[in-house]
Amino acid sequence: MAASRPIFAAGGWEKEGGVAAGCGNASAASVRAAAAQPADLARARRRAAARVRDLALCNQFTHFVTLTFDSVKIDRYDIRAILHKMRVWLDNRVRRRGLLYILVPELHKDGAIHFHGFFNAGVEYVDSGTVRRPGSKQPRRPRGAKQRAEWLAAGGLPVYNVADWAYGFSTAIPLYGDYDAAVSYVCKYVTKGAEMAGNGGENVELSGKIGGRWYYSGGELQEPRIAYCDIACEELAAAGGHVVSLTDAYLTLCIYRGTYEEYERDCGRLRRDGGGVGAPRRCAAPGAAPGWDAGQSAGGTDSD
Repeated sequence: MAASRPIFAAGGWEKEGGVAAGCGNASAASVRAAAAQPADLARARRRAAARVRDLALCNQFTHFVTLTFDSVKIDRYDIRAILHKMRVWLDNRVRRRGLLYILVPELHKDGAIHFHGFFNAGVEYVDSGTVRRPGSKQPRRPRGAKQRAEWLAAGGLPVYNVADWAYGFSTAIPLYGDYDAAVSYVCKYVTKGAEMAGNGGENVELSGKIGGRWYYSGGELQEPRIAYCDIACEELAAAGGHVVSLTDAYLTLCIYRGTYEEYERDCGRLRRDGGGVGAPRRCAAPGAAPGWDAGQSAGGTDSD
C-alpha cells in the first residue's frame, strides 16, 4: 500500500493491544467498559476478521471444513467441554501430522456450538458420497455413478468427511477455484451481524466471542510480513495497483496485492531499503511476500 502523504510509521509507536504510548494509564475497568461499546465490538470483529484473512492468505489450506458435535457424545452447549476435547484433538494432529487450522465458532439456532474454517492436509479425508451442487447450500447424495458424474461435470464439488473426527458430524470440501472467495466466506462468520439464538430462555449471539475468542488457529502458521520503503502512489499504480481517493482527507491510496517478485516483474524495481526522497510508506501486502516468519504454536490463538 502506498499513500500520497507520509501516513505510515514503523513499529514502536503503539503498544501491542492498541494503547498508545505516552497517553496515560487506563484502568482495567475503563478498558472493559470501552470494549463493551457496540462500536468497539464492531471494530474488534473487523480486526479479528482481518487477522483470519491474513492467516488464511499466508498459508495454503486445502479444505473448507465444518465440525459439529453429537449430543450423545458431548454436551453440544458446553463450550468448556467442547474446547477441552477440541484442543486435545487438534494438538495431537498439529504435533503428529503437521495440521494447520483456522476455525471460527458459531451457534446453531438452538444454541449448539459448531465450527467452520480451514484445514490443510494434516488430517485424513474420506469421500462422503455426497456432492455440493452449484447454488445449493446442502450436499446431496446422487442416485448413482452416472448422476454423480453429471453433477461433478456441472461444477459440483465432492464432499468429504474428516476420517477421525469422533465427536459428531463433519464435512470437508476441497478448495477449488477462487481461494480469496473462500477466505471471505470464512471471514463472514466473524463479521456478520449479531443474529440471536435461544437456549433455555437465554439469548446469545450466533457468532462472536464463543469461548472468549473470535476464532481459533494453530499449527506452524505463516505470518504476513510488513516492510516499509519509499514509493510513490503513481509507481504502485503503474504496477497494477488499485487507486482509492479519499477526497475529504485530501489523501490518495494505492493498494497492490502480490509478491515482491510479481511487483518487480510488473514495475521493474522495488526500493526495499526505505531510502530515497520522502518518508517511508507501507508497501507490503499482507500475506503476499515470500519468506514469512513462522507463526502459531499448536494451541489456539486469541484475538480482540
